[in-house]
Amino acid sequence: MNSYLVIRQGRRWNDIFRLTPGQAITIGRGSTNAIVIPEEMCSRVHAEIADVDGSWVLKDLKSRNGTLLNGVAIDQPTPLKPGDSIQIASGHMEFVHSLAGVFENPADPNRGGDVDSNGQTESIIARRDQSGILGDQPFGVPASLSSKNELDSAVFQKLFQLAFDLSSTHTAEDAAELALKVLIAQCEADCGGVFLFGSKNDPDAFNRPTLDFSNVEPVAPELILLATLQNGTKGYRRPSDFLVKTIAADGHGLLARNISGDRELISQSTSAALQATSLIVAPIRHEGRVLGMIHVYSSNSQKELSQLHLQVAVAIGDTMALALKKIASQQILEDSLQTAKRKAQQLQEQLSQQSLLVGDSQPLQKVKAVIARAAPTNATILVRGESGVGKELVAQLIHEMSPRKDGPFLCVNCAALSPTLLESELFGHEKGAFTGAIERKIGRFEAAHGGTLMLDEVGEMTPEIQTKFLRVLETRTIERIGSHKPIAVDVRIVSATNRDLEEAVQDGLFRSDLYFRLKVIQLQVPPLRERTDDIAVLARHFLKRFSREIGRRLEGFTKEALEAMTSYAWPGNVRELKNVIERAVVLCGGAWITVDDLALDGLRLKREVLQADGTPYKPISLDEMEREHVLATLRHTRGNKSRTASILGVERSTLDRKLQKFGLTPEHWKDVAEE
Repeated sequence: MNSYLVIRQGRRWNDIFRLTPGQAITIGRGSTNAIVIPEEMCSRVHAEIADVDGSWVLKDLKSRNGTLLNGVAIDQPTPLKPGDSIQIASGHMEFVHSLAGVFENPADPNRGGDVDSNGQTESIIARRDQSGILGDQPFGVPASLSSKNELDSAVFQKLFQLAFDLSSTHTAEDAAELALKVLIAQCEADCGGVFLFGSKNDPDAFNRPTLDFSNVEPVAPELILLATLQNGTKGYRRPSDFLVKTIAADGHGLLARNISGDRELISQSTSAALQATSLIVAPIRHEGRVLGMIHVYSSNSQKELSQLHLQVAVAIGDTMALALKKIASQQILEDSLQTAKRKAQQLQEQLSQQSLLVGDSQPLQKVKAVIARAAPTNATILVRGESGVGKELVAQLIHEMSPRKDGPFLCVNCAALSPTLLESELFGHEKGAFTGAIERKIGRFEAAHGGTLMLDEVGEMTPEIQTKFLRVLETRTIERIGSHKPIAVDVRIVSATNRDLEEAVQDGLFRSDLYFRLKVIQLQVPPLRERTDDIAVLARHFLKRFSREIGRRLEGFTKEALEAMTSYAWPGNVRELKNVIERAVVLCGGAWITVDDLALDGLRLKREVLQADGTPYKPISLDEMEREHVLATLRHTRGNKSRTASILGVERSTLDRKLQKFGLTPEHWKDVAEE
């Protein structure tokens, strides 16, 4: 059965001396005693505790001031029972068989006095603001270490230098390694480790405000190892669960001596660790919360760890806690900065993607606004527009501005594949599913999992594929050709078409339910002829791009070339404009691109051929158009206002107001007869 002396320092029971069967220990003022009480009221060899026939017996060795057992002086050898309290001078010890519950009531008045031999309240070693480094000589320190002024000065200098060095560390691991190195050097310990309490998935656990082990559970908190250090060839072994639970719940340092072979105080992971003879655990705490612990032990009985070493460990633990908090604060700032940088980069990428839709015309601004609102959602989008307006570019921009931007973006042209090939392309197939299927193929739906799939010319799908496509939209699963096993897919669908789907639905060529599923959000991309303000901007954009790719330096476009491009109909839209500029950059013989370099006349596709009446188109406002029409009607009626009003379908008074509004007088229509 294990037996221990738990030694009290002030109100805190934080020193453990293990009693080894068959041994006898002495208590006294002399440095050769196992337990040293450096006080005048304590005799040089004051008392003895020995193993007598399997029982531990306390004997006073004719001391001057006597030995108290449970408050009563003894004059004969007395067997000890668990819970017995021993008092020698101001030193208090409790005899126990188990350490369980020893530290639960640190201020129990029944466990010894609270006042030292000088009538002064003893300092509590484990308090951060009363570490004892500069206080009275602590009880239990060997006399060989009693030259406290020189020792305190040296220790203070080491701690001051450590605090200064810790302020320069940037990681918790660096701070732990530095603190452990100083502590082991001061204690001449063999091995040591520094841990944080928390979760492996939360390495910054010491920064969490809810971290509090004051009401520790029976299970020891999880340890995050920050650093280890050992002297010689002996490897470090982690602390026992008892020590971890005790320091997490109690929050004060602990010294244990003569512990060789004790499986409660020493980790049972390997027999090598059982060679330790003394150990110290000190808390890493900040603002009343225990963040972690420092653990050191010695295997040399001639260099036993002491109360003074415990004070140093506690002071280092508290100093390290401040460094960890600083590092945590810096990490929070760095994380915030990195987050801000990532957001700025994402915004820049979005703006860069948006810049691919070159132009600032009002029709294009409406398109960009719809994309900005729809992209962050998971809604299905139908992009409509003529061939060459940039529907695929719009789909790619939607993907890049969505939460799926890190996933794949795939595009399938439904009009470019036969029905059989299109079905295999979309859904994939198993080996042997049909002639030529020599191996399994993953379809585009599977390949686009987590990303976006664009289906161009979706109106060209056959009814059979439309049915399968609708099922994918409803169930979010697909089945490869030749298999009946459903496969879950997470894909956003962006469809595109230049076909009149409404007419196809009316003609029974396109499923109405699929039409409505695709048209959750509809985005109409305007043709280039409706955004004439963007033509010059687009032309310069493509000029810069192709000049850089080809390696030519051109000044720009002549005035006549810009006017020709602005008045041109662009039936091929942006794609045609891009091809025209690329050809002009390659073939241009001068520094400026001219009308001849554009070669628009050879296409004979002027904007005026699009007019229903065959007349040349001239960009004018509605008011100008109305004025010209009223004037033309007056000339037709030779100035007859009543007949003019009748043709125009307005009252005579309304016609008079329009004439006044447009500033039209009889001089504007010649050779007219007055009414």
